Amino acid sequence: MQVEVRVRDGDGNTVRGLTAEDFHLREDGTSQPVISADFIPEPARLAPLAESDTASEAGQEAVTTSEPPRPQTPRLWVYISNQSLARDFADVSRAIDRFLREDMREGMAVSLGGLAFTTDRARLMGTLERMRRTPNGGGSRKRGTWLPSSVDQTAENLAFFEFERMKVNEVDNSGSAMTTAALPIDNMIELNERIASFQLLGLVRELSALPGKKAVLLFRNGLRWEQNNIAVNEQLVGEAVRHRVSFYTMDSRGLEELMPATGTREQAYRKLRRGTLTGERLTRIQDSQHGLTVLAGDTGGAAAVNTNDFGLAFENMVRDAGGYYLVSYRPANAVEDGLVRRIRVDVDAPGAKVSYARKYYEEKSFDRLSKSEREVHLYRALQFEEASPGMRLRFDGGFFRSADGWTTFAFAAGMHPSGFESSGDTTELRYSVAALAEPWARDSPSAYEGLQSLETYAPGALVGALTDPNAFVQFRNEMRLTPGRHDWKIAWRDDRTGKVGKFTAELDVPALTEAESVSSILLTRRSKALTGEEETGLFDVAGMRLEPESPLEFRPGDRLFVFYEIYQASEEMLAAPPDALLALMHGEQPMELRAQAESFADSGAKKIRVLAAVETEGLAPGEYTVVALLPNAETRKTPYIHQSFRLIE
Repeated sequence: MQVEVRVRDGDGNTVRGLTAEDFHLREDGTSQPVISADFIPEPARLAPLAESDTASEAGQEAVTTSEPPRPQTPRLWVYISNQSLARDFADVSRAIDRFLREDMREGMAVSLGGLAFTTDRARLMGTLERMRRTPNGGGSRKRGTWLPSSVDQTAENLAFFEFERMKVNEVDNSGSAMTTAALPIDNMIELNERIASFQLLGLVRELSALPGKKAVLLFRNGLRWEQNNIAVNEQLVGEAVRHRVSFYTMDSRGLEELMPATGTREQAYRKLRRGTLTGERLTRIQDSQHGLTVLAGDTGGAAAVNTNDFGLAFENMVRDAGGYYLVSYRPANAVEDGLVRRIRVDVDAPGAKVSYARKYYEEKSFDRLSKSEREVHLYRALQFEEASPGMRLRFDGGFFRSADGWTTFAFAAGMHPSGFESSGDTTELRYSVAALAEPWARDSPSAYEGLQSLETYAPGALVGALTDPNAFVQFRNEMRLTPGRHDWKIAWRDDRTGKVGKFTAELDVPALTEAESVSSILLTRRSKALTGEEETGLFDVAGMRLEPESPLEFRPGDRLFVFYEIYQASEEMLAAPPDALLALMHGEQPMELRAQAESFADSGAKKIRVLAAVETEGLAPGEYTVVALLPNAETRKTPYIHQSFRLIE
């Protein structure tokens, strides 16, 4: 464990010349032997960068500058993270510009928004200029033209929902009608706040691979430090301190006008009544600034709030870049209990003032995690962790249209029982599953689903399932998604051991709003009768409920259900539903298809529902594809849809 300790005399000057013997360190009241105490001097200021020293255009290497050669291993890694709103980027970019030209120090390597660290200021200036011209980022990583966005969509989402929440509160001061309206907004605020915390945790994990001290310059429109998100925030701080990552935060809102500079008290009162000024708004600003302050203070950095000086964050970072002792010790308590460790450092220097990070959070083993911490663990695994060996996760899914018009991604994930650690009673498997869809479009919301489940077996049945290659435990769910491309992830965790299986994919979500647009094909052998229940589910048809499954591996003799829908059907099609035209392929070889099919018209929803039962008796093991020829095929860009499956021994 390493602790940065600053020692100053009564006049505020750095005390130099101390050795390890001069430091006395206690953790939770127990004395810890100090291994070393190395003094890190203040880095030298670089010569100002001339206006003409800029990098070449995107895709080309930076121009070689006349700056002196730098050390191969930087003393300080500076990661500049702009998570401000679009309206604030001009102020942020000016502060970055001034830092690169005038205040950057020897031994600093800088990353702008996730690009590679470099000590070449001309190259950094070129990147900054291109970010100004292309605020939404983009380009090609392979060609070296990729740029990070200067707009953080999570911050934009939070600002939007915060504004909507404030409007709801202003509608009815009685509080009677606004609670229900505020609930979905509050849920979206909570989701985006959690995403923001996990993004910062992911950043810390990426930076932890770098040696030495790391500084994150975080420009953000506040950061709420909510109680329901405390587990991930404690983990964020704990990992940052352990890996020497300090946050220097800047409230990118600057000084906001809360009361008018001119005008009468009556005018101000009318603004207050219209919702322009509210006590709640001031409270939420202060709450969000509290998060920036806590994150910076607990990680050994500094916060800049209630100021329009955006360069203050860089000044704080440069001030802390040197002039401290790096004190190393090996904690006697190595138990991964997740508890806070409190540190006290004393120095044999009369009258000296000592400053340092006074606590950190120890890591916690999986078996010690609370329920909320296990939720954090699952989300972290979904975003950052590698899959555990032996966790055989399979996945299949398709797109359908819900009754209220949303494109719905219906999916099934399958995990083989052999990936679990079986319990002593061998009758149950406990697991948790989380799925996340992140749209490429910056104005579309992310979708997240997570739940815990229990699979029970009759005594002795689990033993048989372990040796059955087709006995996958099934998880099914549906997610409403906006049309367009999405990055999709699913994580499946064994809740006894914390082992995780993962699957990732790119989804191209259709709108399903055009005339005679068609869904995916659902292929499954699983169904159950709807005895006395209404057909309200996505796959409720002909008096039964179809259940998606994964993997699409069956045995010869299984009866398979094929289901798909045609949306925005014409009046003629609804009056006389077209027959299903199905084919079965074995590689490129057509096979005899034994199937019973029926088409149903749903005039209220303007759709045709097609259901077929396919017999597989007599088919040899191998790869097969069910093909459905669509009505009016000659006018369609894609005249058919298909779904592949496998028959196994």
